Amino acid sequence: MDCKKIRTLNTGSFFEKYPMDLTEPDLGSRFFSVKKEVPTFKGIFYVTPQKIQEELQSFARGIDKKMKRTRKNVGWISVKVEKEKGKMAKCALPCDLYWHAGPGRDEKPFDRKECSTWIATSLLVFEENTTFAPLWAICKGLESTRQRVRSKSHKYYREPVGDRCWPQLLQREWINRHLAQLPSQDEFDKEQQKTRDEEAARFAKEKAEREAELQNMHLEKNQSTVQHYNKTVLLVNFHKGETGWAMETEEVQGADVFYFLSRSRAAIVVLPDGRELVKARENVRLR
Repeated sequence: MDCKKIRTLNTGSFFEKYPMDLTEPDLGSRFFSVKKEVPTFKGIFYVTPQKIQEELQSFARGIDKKMKRTRKNVGWISVKVEKEKGKMAKCALPCDLYWHAGPGRDEKPFDRKECSTWIATSLLVFEENTTFAPLWAICKGLESTRQRVRSKSHKYYREPVGDRCWPQLLQREWINRHLAQLPSQDEFDKEQQKTRDEEAARFAKEKAEREAELQNMHLEKNQSTVQHYNKTVLLVNFHKGETGWAMETEEVQGADVFYFLSRSRAAIVVLPDGRELVKARENVRLR
């Protein structure tokens, strides 16, 4: 069965890397659209192929249950193929018989019997030992039979009896059509691990560079052009608040300050307890 494309999912960290064409399942009638109900995975915090598969399976089960409750001629119904001729198949199924038409009729069926009609073989779905036919095609064929009958005693309406469903085979095909656009869960896990390893290596490299930079600054401390010992220092700090960046000051007594020859904007402040702070020169003010 052909599925109409709804849209392409290509936003978010997962779908930017693995865009997926979201399609609407063909449920056997244009009057039973579930386009707005097809999952878009926006509620999933961390999208993975496994979670997408679970969401699609849950959606398929929900639509199958919804089909069983509707009175519209949608979905598929179990039939018995009596014979085939060319591209057509004669299908039989139990039907309730009514003298009047319409779902709002105040009438009970006067009989139930097996009725048959011809439909295209290409519309049938074969699943294990069961054959399914789209309900709209069955109803259309039964109505054509009623109109061809000349005897008034046989001009009754035939209403198929049986649960409507979305065959498991079609459910799997629709789900697999989406999963085929994505990597498998194992491939995804390997790629995620590779990305984590690359990020860890980059972080370790940046950390080593920062430590080397700090070490170089410590080595240059005694070669600085300006050195101040046992001074009262006003340290300026900035933090982001609710209304924007805010400035805070902290006064420290008995601190040593070193300015660098090769780093005009850098300074090291040695606190009385031995801790060392690396700050921008304009944020260190001597009293």
